[in-house]
Amino acid sequence: MLTAIFGDGHACCERDRDKNRNKDEYEGLALEQVITSARKNGAERFVFLGDVIGYGPNPIDCINLMKRVFVRKTKDGIYTQIPNRHMLLGNHGLMFLKGEIPKYIDDDAEASIERIWEQLGVDISKDPVRPAIPGKADEILKSIHKGIKLPQRSLRRRFSDLWHGRKDYMSPEDLTEIEKSMDPETREKFQRARELKIKEDKFKPYHDFFSSLPCELDLGKEGGQEKLMFAHAFPLSMAKYADQLGIDKNAIGFLEVYIIKREDWISYVKDPKNYYELDDTAIENLEAYVKGQTKNLGDLGLTEEKKQEVLDLRRRTAIAEDVVKFMPEGYTLFIGHNHDDFIVDGKEGRRIISPGAVFNPRAEPGDEDYEYAHYVLYESSVPQDVICGRVKYNRDKVNRYMEEAKHGN
Repeated sequence: MLTAIFGDGHACCERDRDKNRNKDEYEGLALEQVITSARKNGAERFVFLGDVIGYGPNPIDCINLMKRVFVRKTKDGIYTQIPNRHMLLGNHGLMFLKGEIPKYIDDDAEASIERIWEQLGVDISKDPVRPAIPGKADEILKSIHKGIKLPQRSLRRRFSDLWHGRKDYMSPEDLTEIEKSMDPETREKFQRARELKIKEDKFKPYHDFFSSLPCELDLGKEGGQEKLMFAHAFPLSMAKYADQLGIDKNAIGFLEVYIIKREDWISYVKDPKNYYELDDTAIENLEAYVKGQTKNLGDLGLTEEKKQEVLDLRRRTAIAEDVVKFMPEGYTLFIGHNHDDFIVDGKEGRRIISPGAVFNPRAEPGDEDYEYAHYVLYESSVPQDVICGRVKYNRDKVNRYMEEAKHGN
């Protein structure tokens, strides 16, 4: 079966309102282009490696797009994945669910989470950007229930209908009447519960969607014929090897451990625009440390604070050439999160494949992936052949959308 594998879409698609308004100009951005290209090339199965949101300008539109392609909603309101459509949870989706921003997440990533709330119509200037966990507003209401003494049965019924979503409007006069029956402390809690309820109702469909997504997929599990594993970041199922690989178990839980090639990690840290200018001795120490030849990083000519930053980065990075040694025999692992495309082969048929990013927000003009979206095609019957695909999209349009999004448009 020919499978299209791609990830890190990062909110890079057309806006729904532009699709409807400018049909003649509609071209599709990174996500649409990859899906269309894969279909034209005969893909029968699609696997998305996570991070449909984050960084890009149109998170809600991208979520809606991926819902149409990957999932169906049952009569009970439960999201289930379409056969041969597999979508995984990424670290940005997990941040949105939890409302927790890890300390090492940059400002652009945090702003992208706020952008979702803004596009949902939540005024983040008045409310902390944290998830409205469904049911929290009801908890507050129950805690103040005895303080609400509604004088009329009809008013009690209308309030109950409003609260439980059977109607979406109550007249200002009725709300004033309700609040008049409360003492000041109860009134303050009630007003907070109402605000939270509005936020909950907007958040719930997205909470349910992201909650339905698995963190990883193993097609070889329970007797499956294909020894294929898919994950956004370092797989949770391999967390038992964290100490041997020198990585942070907590970061694994946040889907925040990158898998990258050894030489790419060294090149990244050596690049002065990312970190610091290192002398030849420091570079030798760094390379020996990453290759596992020494457990002492040396001073690198850095302050303790800067050295700690390098160590923290290393603990959030699993070296692909080491990871492949701990994989089950004959397995291929497809991984996202790092935005790089590479293949690392190990012994006894073990392999790691990173398709690169659909949208790389850090790419600059002139970079190979600045205006190209990446994906791979994998044929199960011929596992040696991996087709690395890329498709061009309108990066200038994305940049324009980004500027508009920063100004709330």
